[in-house]
Amino acid sequence: MLGLFIYKGGFSLLKMDILTHFNDEFTRPLEPIISYFNNDTHIHKNPEVVKAVATYNLALLLLDNEPDIKDMENHVLYGDLYLSEFYITLAKYEAYDTLTDVLDISKEIINLKSLYQKHNDLEKTEKTFIHFGPILYLRDQSFIDDKIDQVLELIM
Repeated sequence: MLGLFIYKGGFSLLKMDILTHFNDEFTRPLEPIISYFNNDTHIHKNPEVVKAVATYNLALLLLDNEPDIKDMENHVLYGDLYLSEFYITLAKYEAYDTLTDVLDISKEIINLKSLYQKHNDLEKTEKTFIHFGPILYLRDQSFIDDKIDQVLELIM
C-alpha cells in the first residue's frame, strides 16, 4: 500500500503499508513509482520538493478512484492530508514556481479529462499526461532522471 511517512523536516514516500484505507487494486499498480522515488539516485535536485510533487500526483490518482461508501470519509481525509503536505513542503522550501507550475498542470489535466470523457480518443502521450503530469514536469525540469519514462510506460 502507498504510505506517507512523516518525520521532522518533511515527508517522504517510504513505507507501503501505512495507509491501509486505500484499496490494493488502486495502489498496487503504483508500486513501481514509489520504488523509483525511494531510490535517491533518480533525484537530481530538491528531493523534498520532488517527493512532495510525486505524492501530490499519486494523491490525484488515488482520489480519482471511487472508494466504497464506508471508506469515503477516510479517502477524502487522507487525500486532503497528501495535498496539504504538498502545499506545506513547497512553501517551506519556497518552491513557489514549482507550486504554480504544478497547479497549472493540474488545470490542464482537468481540461484533458473532460475532453477524454467526451471523445475518448486522446493520444497515448495525452493519456500519460492526464495520469502523470506533475511527475512529467519533474522530469522535464531536470528534478529527476528520464528513467521515469520506463516506469510510467510499465504502468500505462
